[in-house]
Amino acid sequence: MNRYPSNLAPLPLAGSPPRPPLPPSFLSLLLASPPRKRPTGHGSNGGGRQRRPGILGAAILLMLAFIMLAWDSCTKIPVSTDEIAHLTMSLGASSRAFAPLAAEMAKYRIAALGPDGLSMDSESTATVLSLDLVPGEWTITAEGLARDDRRLVSGSVVVRLAPGERQSATIVLLPEGGAGSLVLTWSSKGDPGSTVQLEGSLSSTNSSPIALAASGASGSLEFADVPSGSWKLEARLVRDGVKLAGLADSILIVSACETSAILVFEPPLARLALTFVGPSFKAETAELEPPVRRVALGAEAIFECSASLGSGAWFRDGSPAASSSSRFQASATVEGTQRIDWVSDSPFVARSGRSQLIVGASTAFGPYSWDETIVRADLGTAAPARGLDGCRDLAYADNGQWLFAVGKDGSSVTAFALAEGRAPTARSSCGKTEFPALDGASRCALVPGTDTILVLAETAGSLVPIAVGASGELAPQASLSATEFTSGRGLVVSPDARHAWIPSENSDAIVMIDLDANGLPLAVHNAAKSGDPGLESFDRPLCIAISEEGSTLAIGTAGDDAIYLFAIDAQSGSLSLLQRISKESVASIASLSDPVDLAFSPRGSSLFVLSYYGKSLIRFDRNGAGILQPVAAAKSGVAPARGFDYPKRLALDPGSARLVIAGGGTTDGLSAFDISSPASLATLGSILPGTGDGFPLRPCALAFAPGGEYLAVSLPDEDRLMLFSSPAAQGGTVSP
Repeated sequence: MNRYPSNLAPLPLAGSPPRPPLPPSFLSLLLASPPRKRPTGHGSNGGGRQRRPGILGAAILLMLAFIMLAWDSCTKIPVSTDEIAHLTMSLGASSRAFAPLAAEMAKYRIAALGPDGLSMDSESTATVLSLDLVPGEWTITAEGLARDDRRLVSGSVVVRLAPGERQSATIVLLPEGGAGSLVLTWSSKGDPGSTVQLEGSLSSTNSSPIALAASGASGSLEFADVPSGSWKLEARLVRDGVKLAGLADSILIVSACETSAILVFEPPLARLALTFVGPSFKAETAELEPPVRRVALGAEAIFECSASLGSGAWFRDGSPAASSSSRFQASATVEGTQRIDWVSDSPFVARSGRSQLIVGASTAFGPYSWDETIVRADLGTAAPARGLDGCRDLAYADNGQWLFAVGKDGSSVTAFALAEGRAPTARSSCGKTEFPALDGASRCALVPGTDTILVLAETAGSLVPIAVGASGELAPQASLSATEFTSGRGLVVSPDARHAWIPSENSDAIVMIDLDANGLPLAVHNAAKSGDPGLESFDRPLCIAISEEGSTLAIGTAGDDAIYLFAIDAQSGSLSLLQRISKESVASIASLSDPVDLAFSPRGSSLFVLSYYGKSLIRFDRNGAGILQPVAAAKSGVAPARGFDYPKRLALDPGSARLVIAGGGTTDGLSAFDISSPASLATLGSILPGTGDGFPLRPCALAFAPGGEYLAVSLPDEDRLMLFSSPAAQGGTVSP
């Protein structure tokens, strides 16, 4: 049998020029510790194995081994330099708590069996090894040894290496069989009272459960002869039958060792402090999504754990929850902060995850009730939620399963997965770091009938198509650039997905983009521009809207304070002017100063316009000749309308005849109107900034779910996303 030297050096390369043998004295120094048989059994004598040199000596031997292998000619496997594969091997013991030092890992014993009978056998103090191996299948085993050579943990892995491949692998080291002990200490912050009690249990799939029961706000429990393996810990602090705080977690018991766990109750919170000993022992944490949910009282919160982690159980403040799947739905019945835990059911691997449920007081405006708020800071820097960084636009997928957020500050797009239209969970993001054309991403629009979302990036001057995968993964495609895009303030796509239009403020033009069958942009043209017949006064186009059937385009201009209506050619996408609405024609009911947003009613019989400096919502209805005429207006600050002194956006509820306005001022918020009756704007209610997650501050983008059940609102100054519910029972389906 061919053998590697015992210090994990790489194989010598075939085809190397012959070398003269090393002097005997050098070889004797190099081979001071001769090869040995692999030990068997768990005894402290290591199966009769000889003592190895110390760490410094092992390091010297490792360097010398590389020199020796360049001279060695005993291995006759023909492998070229290019064929050698590189494997980075990590050793990790999965555990939650260890004490005392008897459980400290002193070294590792590694053995490997490869192709053509090649093998190696060695010891190391490192937890990451770098190996150069011949290609083929290798079985690598590892044992973690205590200072007295007692085996604490062991594991193995099989890797298949191709010529020249670079691969990484991890051996999870699991504890040996036997029994250990547990010392559980608890304490409480504040004064929970003299009648407080500790309740709970320890449970394992391989052993009988152990009850936890004791009186007092602090104390200690000791358990001897606890079978080794992973145990599920449930603990609650209770007073007069009322739970004050609780948690669930996973701990590991090691044979002949003591595990120490410290519980700290800070009602309504609780935490578990665990002692980690040795370089290889580390917490194995399951990532729950999201780490925090902020919901309204009475709402439903959904938490998820990756199905790849295996089966587990959910706990709420230490009490078992009726869910064993990868998803847990929690009803928000009490205001305050609650701890949500998932604990693995594996008898060998101690693994758990934790989230927080923060329940706030309910808020509402008109028929819309606050449901949930997603805060970018809650999701951590690694979470794929960059689209909330200064979010300027939102869009729902046609099936209502995805919500897309475009963050201008983060120059990124995020896809949020939705459960039954709610509980947004960030799934993936893409941004200018990976795709520079997304720099300054500010607007988005779905391409009907495709899996593509178009994103307008102002800074880069690009229109970026992004393919959306079945699992929400975002893949930017080849972008289209134009100088007109740098001042683009809006984006719409035709219902037949053949064309898109962007109003270009600095160019005083409406640019049209041809799209292919997959929604990818092909070419850009000026569909209309200042100076064209009828457009002599066309100045600074800011906002754009397209009718539901795709026959009419509306443009609002800030330079001449007007609304322009164009007919769209179904084949070419070209525009022809139908009507110009001047500010003078509206002056009798409202000021049409700087129109910033507009929208058609579903049947196209009405047009709704937001006037920035006029602080007004203006309604236009078609007369018998099909001409739009101003018929009603509502001004912020004039009772009962309020909340949009600095109006930003508006959106029509597709599930009913209602409209919502977002105001961007520091004292603005959200306002709702009933638009079901012709020539009317009936105020339904407003919500202004306040203390708590259920109040908006300077809202911007608005998007209704396809069925109108939910309204998504972005708060770009706070990097937040709010979700409001609108039950179908609260509104009809009549549209003007």
